[in-house]
Amino acid sequence: MSSKKFHYSFSYLEDYLQWGFYYIESDTHQQPVCVICNEVLLNQCMKPSLLQRHFTTKRKDHNRKPLSFFVRSKDEFLKQQTVFRKTTSVPDKCLQASYALSLLVAKQNKPHIVVEKLVLPSAIEIISIMFDDKMASVLKSIPYISEDLIQQVVEKIIAAKEFSMQLDESTDISGEAQLVVFVRVPDSEDIIEHIFLCRPLPERTTGEEIFKHINDFFREHDILWFWCVAIFSDGAAAMTGRTAGFIARARQQNNSIISSHCILHRHALASKRMSEILHETLNDAVKIINYIKSRPLNARLFCQLCQEIGSDHKMLLFHTEVRWVSRGKVLMRIFELRDEVYLFLKDSSSLAEKFKDVSWVCCLGYLADMFKKLNELNVSLQGYGHNIFTMEEKVSAFHKKLYFWMNRVANGNLEMFPILSEFLAMSTAIDTREIQKVITNHLKKLHSEFVSYFPFLMSGSDIGKRWITSPFNMENIMSADLSIQQQEILIDMTDNQHFQEMFKEKSVTEFRSQVRKEHDELGAKAITALLPFGSMYLCEKAFSSMTSIKTKPRNCLYLEYDLVVSVSTLSPRIQDLMAKKAHVSH
Repeated sequence: MSSKKFHYSFSYLEDYLQWGFYYIESDTHQQPVCVICNEVLLNQCMKPSLLQRHFTTKRKDHNRKPLSFFVRSKDEFLKQQTVFRKTTSVPDKCLQASYALSLLVAKQNKPHIVVEKLVLPSAIEIISIMFDDKMASVLKSIPYISEDLIQQVVEKIIAAKEFSMQLDESTDISGEAQLVVFVRVPDSEDIIEHIFLCRPLPERTTGEEIFKHINDFFREHDILWFWCVAIFSDGAAAMTGRTAGFIARARQQNNSIISSHCILHRHALASKRMSEILHETLNDAVKIINYIKSRPLNARLFCQLCQEIGSDHKMLLFHTEVRWVSRGKVLMRIFELRDEVYLFLKDSSSLAEKFKDVSWVCCLGYLADMFKKLNELNVSLQGYGHNIFTMEEKVSAFHKKLYFWMNRVANGNLEMFPILSEFLAMSTAIDTREIQKVITNHLKKLHSEFVSYFPFLMSGSDIGKRWITSPFNMENIMSADLSIQQQEILIDMTDNQHFQEMFKEKSVTEFRSQVRKEHDELGAKAITALLPFGSMYLCEKAFSSMTSIKTKPRNCLYLEYDLVVSVSTLSPRIQDLMAKKAHVSH
């Protein structure tokens, strides 16, 4: 018969103070502590007989002390405990505050001097007044948040054993080339996108040099090229060169890597081609804008004219070739202010005559409409979390609209171009046949250019993968590039209410991550297909942050740490960082 041993926990009583004992709290119970010598006893010693014996044998010289003496001793003991707790906890809190402050500064792309010259002195002054200088000095610790963020991504890649990447390089304010790499990695709940690498390229920006930096980083963190599913880049020779380009060198390590050119770049290139008439109209509009905007006096006088007339806008917008998204806004603004611009130019420039040419104004209105539509497509392709299938669907839909618009224009219907339509409605005497011909030719050219830059529009290569984004469509299931067993699983899912509700509530990548938990092979196949990037948006956004972080006054800044934290989508593990860095002051 087995016997069970019960352990009773003793509690402290105020009467024990007459023998010089108070208590401290342990994890599970109270322990007696002598307020004279600070000796800590076991909980089992929390008995009057044992405490009295300790007092009479070890503290004979205190036998005749009054109770008030032990009360004072207890108060001194408690003060020591409070000081000790402050000494050990304040550095931790200050270090945590240091990490939090650094995270805020990096996220806002603010220069370090903001902390060094304003925030830190202010915080130190406040802490010095409230506590003391010794505690204030702890605020000066500098965290390494970016290293933790990169380590988190590395850990996710090693756990998933598959990822895709996008990379690009750009020159900062100091003339130094900066290489930036982002990755898409499957996580337990979704596919995450995160910055993976930011390194300066001290010498050349060739494919060999770029590959060397990334390959060294892979080796340093035990990442295999075999895990890389896809690479997205711009069309530069350093990236796409057949023999010496980065992608060619990566394929020497893993020949199954797929690669593609950024959809945003291809969209911009496809949008540039236009007829000579439209090209001249655009150039004339740019000349007019430059005549007014590039001369400060003209800009001020034009602004005053707009104010006097009561116009909705007071100034024109600059057009730049690099910022292709700006075209629509620039052309719309000059069209809206065409009367004001004519009044301003009629006595000073021959460009005013353009606004008397109805055909030219019609072309300007059409360009404003068309580039507005192109801009809307471009913006819809930007942002976080887009998958390649969704982006291709948007491009395909726009391509179909071009064909639809061509048919409508051929029938004399221009409703899909509201700016032009409104102008034509105000001028009933205009013969629209000429502008219809110009529009039709431009739409045909756009239609052809989109096919050239987006081959998938004609190939139908995505038919076997449509089940990934539309899993409950029987036609997609029947044409799916899957085994019979996997197709049967998809058929079962079509009548599964749980999966249907989940698909409505979650994104495609979140849905596929959940499906993978129940159907690993089928889910893994979908996740692998969803891994490739569709655009270079993340790299472009990182370079925008780079211009804010590394400025002329800060041209010697080492960019990596600040940029990683600024564009990070993960949260740093501050408690882990504190555990590594925190030290108690003695």
